[in-house]
Formats: sequence, C-alpha cells, structure tokens
Amino acid sequence: MEAYFAAKQKLFAGEGGEPPAFAVLNRDDSYSRALHIAPETRVFWYGIGPDSDLRALHIVSGASGCASTSSMASSVRGGIAADRQDQRV
Repeated sequence: MEAYFAAKQKLFAGEGGEPPAFAVLNRDDSYSRALHIAPETRVFWYGIGPDSDLRALHIVSGASGCASTSSMASSVRGGIAADRQDQRV
C-alpha cells in the first residue's frame, strides 16, 4: 500500500509532468486525505462523512445489490437541479 500511495503522491503533486486539472478522491480514506495535491488541481471529494462533496446517505445492501441516496454540495453541483439523487449499483 505504501508503494501505491507514493506513486499516487507523485501523480497529484505533478512530479515528472503536469499535475491533473481534477482529482476525485475518497474523503473517508486516510491515504487520500494525506496526499499533497498541487494547488491548481481541483479536488472533488466523495464519501459518507459530512465534509464530502458527494455524500452517500441511507446506504442499503442486500443479495440483489446496493442502493443509496446521495447529497451533493452546492459548490460542486453545477447544473444538477436536485439536492439528492437515487443511485443503484
């Protein structure tokens, strides 16, 4: 896991090339939160915690699959009209 994190760190810091314009990262993952991301990279966080840009709510799983309701922060919602979107995986 440490080698994977080190490679990911190089990518998001822009070592050896341009840093990404956007990054989609798991807010619930301690490795993602520890990344040093280039200032010009716009980060979109997903997870179950209240500080995620896209937050999974009311998660239900069973033999037929998983379902959840999601909430997107207004700062990243853009053209999406609804506060909540039903998602089935």
